[in-house]
Amino acid sequence: SVYTLPDLDALDRIMNAEEPGFIYARDGHPNGRQLADQLAAGDPPLAEIRRRIEQAKRYPAQAREQHIEGKVGVRFSIQANGHVQDVQVTQSSGARILDDAAVTAIRNSSPLPYYRNTINLSLAFRLR
Repeated sequence: SVYTLPDLDALDRIMNAEEPGFIYARDGHPNGRQLADQLAAGDPPLAEIRRRIEQAKRYPAQAREQHIEGKVGVRFSIQANGHVQDVQVTQSSGARILDDAAVTAIRNSSPLPYYRNTINLSLAFRLR
């Protein structure tokens, strides 16, 4: 199966923007935060995958200097050896530099715990 996101803007309103949290949701469920918490609690590998990707995420200096913010929807899968494959931007932030940074974060987080399903998630780049 594939874990998909509901509308990213709606999910962003549901979630506390200051808390990275999970933004996994299945089948476009309207209560993304509640379902995300359930998935994280019931699926520790997803929690670890998200944690490692967030650790690998870097805000591009040029984007920071130009005050570029955005959210990137990304889809990928993880091979049995922990390497990511088929990384795709599913929803652009509108700034290629952030889209590229999201893909790079996922690739740099390898190796990850094996997960048999395709994962869709969103990475937010926000200046504080």
